[in-house]
Amino acid sequence: GAFNNLGNVLREQGETTSAIKNYMKAVDLEPSSYSFNINLAEAFAAQGDHDDALEYFENCRDLSYLPIMWDLSLF
Repeated sequence: GAFNNLGNVLREQGETTSAIKNYMKAVDLEPSSYSFNINLAEAFAAQGDHDDALEYFENCRDLSYLPIMWDLSLF
């Protein structure tokens, strides 16, 4: 989606807060997208917002047919 793509560009430019806003719009439009949720989780984690990161990492776990390899206890 366009919001996810824009989030990727913004994150590459170091604009994590703006990237998160766009990732959130992408997830709102397509909550079952693994890639949108993982991008949002990683952006929150990069910003140090571990509570929100955990929420979206857990979404990814629930959406995935494969086990997530992250140790969620780190959050």
